[in-house]
Amino acid sequence: MVEERKKALEKGEKTAKVVVLLSLFIAIIKVGAGLLSKSNALMAGALDSLVDVVVFTSVFWGLKLAKRPPTFKFPYGYYKIENLAAFMVSVFIVIAAVEIGLEGWKTFNKPQEIEYVSIAIGACILSIFISYLMYSITTAVGEEIQSQALEAEGIHSLTDVFSTFVILAGISLSSLGVQKAEPVAAMFIAVFVLKLGLKSVKASVEVLIDVSPSQKLVEKIEKSIREERGVLNVHDLKLRRSGPFIFLEAKIDTMPQTTVFKAHEVTEHIEAKLKTNLPEIDTVMIHVEPAKKKGLLIAIPVQEEKDLNSIINGHFGRAPFFALITLEDSEVKELHFIENPYASAEKKRGLRVAHLLIENRVNIVLVGEIGEAPINTLENNFVQVEQIPPEKEKGKLSEIIKMFIAKQKGKA
Repeated sequence: MVEERKKALEKGEKTAKVVVLLSLFIAIIKVGAGLLSKSNALMAGALDSLVDVVVFTSVFWGLKLAKRPPTFKFPYGYYKIENLAAFMVSVFIVIAAVEIGLEGWKTFNKPQEIEYVSIAIGACILSIFISYLMYSITTAVGEEIQSQALEAEGIHSLTDVFSTFVILAGISLSSLGVQKAEPVAAMFIAVFVLKLGLKSVKASVEVLIDVSPSQKLVEKIEKSIREERGVLNVHDLKLRRSGPFIFLEAKIDTMPQTTVFKAHEVTEHIEAKLKTNLPEIDTVMIHVEPAKKKGLLIAIPVQEEKDLNSIINGHFGRAPFFALITLEDSEVKELHFIENPYASAEKKRGLRVAHLLIENRVNIVLVGEIGEAPINTLENNFVQVEQIPPEKEKGKLSEIIKMFIAKQKGKA
């Protein structure tokens, strides 16, 4: 996993390096064409491209430093350097937007004639093509390696495409005699870039102050943990982003009799599953707690289906039915029966029934006669097995439940 993360960061670093050079190339083209044509809108676009150079340079160094392994002083790694870089650059974007808007307003009051129109238009068309190429590269790699900064800059590159179209339209209309079209285009771009900058500032700050990524992601992870066998409940789930990665903390409830070894096995399985399904997860911290005696699903083999008056069947594998009782706060909240399809089977009756109860997510089995193999199978899947006293094996279901509740209260 560490090696995969390192490769992802290296790929992001190379992408940022390529895009820095492309952004610098666009900025030089716009500056040159802007000076020749005396187009404020094109100069404003050049300023926006120079901001891109700064942004991608920061992203490059952020990803480069994020590859460094954790140290004693930085035990969680250097991932947030990327977010800090994105925040600082976002401030530059906001400042640049204000400058563009002010310059556009000055030009609006004192329009200037555009010179070398063909060069200005050619610079716009080339910038549009390169900006779209940058958008395609950064969004693809950003999604692949889960880099917030690269994905954000991919969107910014796409906005550069549209803003350059606006510049192109402004220059074209200005050359046709509508001189105020060009400064209007400059002010339009200013508002566009300002909105983008403020959005980027917000995203960066949220990561730096550990805002949870999204409720949808929290629910997805909670559902995945809850489905794990042996987990009765999940609570206090916390997520925080750090660079392109997510750190996760959660508490889970398991059966009180779960051993330390089995609890460790559950947490390892949860961590492996989450990191497989969500590669952006870096660290998973699971705290295991014993479940309180409520919300337990108990299975008892019975001879018939007569509610709480059903007669107990002493044999686990041969019982025609199983009563499934939901207990909450020492009270029966729900009772239903399932048929045992393996009661007449010649081989492995007990094992098949054990798997049937595991599939029904039973927590406890109260039974008289049961083989060693079914017991091992049930306990390995976090199902507690308790013996019914021989003298009670032909008793009523209600009597067994009362006996179990009394026993549990005695332990409390």
